Amino acid sequence: LQVLAHFVKPSGSPGNSLLSGMHLLAHSHRLLRDERVHLVKTAGDLQKIVVRDQLGLLLGLEGGECIGGDPLLLESLFALGIRVFSPVWNERNLLADGAMFLSNTGLTRQGREAVRLADRLGMIVDVSHLNDAGFWQVLEECTRPIIASHSNAMACCSHPRNLTDEQLRG
Repeated sequence: LQVLAHFVKPSGSPGNSLLSGMHLLAHSHRLLRDERVHLVKTAGDLQKIVVRDQLGLLLGLEGGECIGGDPLLLESLFALGIRVFSPVWNERNLLADGAMFLSNTGLTRQGREAVRLADRLGMIVDVSHLNDAGFWQVLEECTRPIIASHSNAMACCSHPRNLTDEQLRG
């Protein structure tokens, strides 16, 4: 299984960010032309590729720049196969404050709405780039398990993106 994180650099223009995100998704979908590569949308899809010893692609959105402040765009991205959603990438966007942005704000109103929608759709919410406040707010909003796909334990390595023991127990 290969997780493809679609990261769109903050550009200041939601329209440009959405266009960049759609181009990245188009490139990922081109990989699916190979009969050995399959899009993983469900646990059943994952089980099939394991049994068949094939390659699965799990599509993610790292940072919510391409949806701007409009969480409803997640529905379209879900239809295109996005199954992992990280609201922010390190700094601040219209959804949340990232781990490298010094604040205690966390998720914005649109960010909370986006996280709730992602959770309801069945996307896996990834907290790896959120600040501490955002981490706890995601736990408040989600009814499903979350992930920290590329964070480590703060006790092992002091870095703003890593999780405290309390968060790991959360």
